[in-house]
Amino acid sequence: MLGVLSGVAVFVVNACGGATAPPAPAPTAPAVAAPSASAALVVTAPVPTVVAVVAAAPKCTDEPEQFDDARFTPKAWTPDQERDLSNDDRFLADHNGAATDAPERAELTLRRFTRARRFFDTNHWHDAAIAFREIAMDRTDPADGSSAATFYVETLDVLAAHTVPPRPSCFSDMADDVAVFVGIYCGTPALERDNHEECRSLRRLARDLGTREAEGIVARANATQDVALQRPLFLQAGARFLDLATQCCAESSKNTGPPLSEPACDELAYNAGIAFLGGGAVSQARAAQHLMLDPKNHMEKNPLIGKLAKAFATPRP
Repeated sequence: MLGVLSGVAVFVVNACGGATAPPAPAPTAPAVAAPSASAALVVTAPVPTVVAVVAAAPKCTDEPEQFDDARFTPKAWTPDQERDLSNDDRFLADHNGAATDAPERAELTLRRFTRARRFFDTNHWHDAAIAFREIAMDRTDPADGSSAATFYVETLDVLAAHTVPPRPSCFSDMADDVAVFVGIYCGTPALERDNHEECRSLRRLARDLGTREAEGIVARANATQDVALQRPLFLQAGARFLDLATQCCAESSKNTGPPLSEPACDELAYNAGIAFLGGGAVSQARAAQHLMLDPKNHMEKNPLIGKLAKAFATPRP
């Protein structure tokens, strides 16, 4: 992205490593990567904090007025679908979310997931998001939990990008909840080992969402010429980029497989430095530069280091 801060060009590389123009005021966001719907995760006993998280409904799941594409418009229920949904609701109400033996638990899990799919397949996105989120936050069935997490993310992506007007708060919901999913399925070394590929996917998704959030903050800063408004936004974006870069470096140091995904750690660190400079925080920009120069992060020969050094030398107001 390219913006101007009192005559000083502020470049932030995008996920592909290039510099792009500021996005349109209400861009349609691309779908984000998600864990495989067929993945089966290994989980341990519930963590106490999960209960409170499940109780909080996502901010973006109010029923929308309209969508930007007829393909996403909710479909009318057929009589058979209404009957099936009513049967599922009655079963879940009778069992009140609890089951005492293995066959009953299996039936309860099947009914919950089938009900969520009914909403998803008929474009009732807000109901689908709430239903899938409840399953994803529940450790009762790891396989269904991981699959539900994937459907949940896909559902929020529709609500974020295709409602009129768009709902960027859905990306914040996604980022918050994916962080919880990482804690549920990847919160200990044993879980990380047992769920290695799934955890890589969840962490990649968390990083993509964090990057999207930070880029959105930079876009807001670039959209105004008021320095008093710009600087706090650039500082906020810089802090988010630096946090993502630090996490990326820590994960890469443990990773023995292929790179997690774009954006790479060097781009995140560079973006942090540029954003901090845009906000006038030179010492914080130096922290991003030191991250790139640290030999253990294997970035010391990266060309972005030279670009960041030139940005330090550019006069600022």
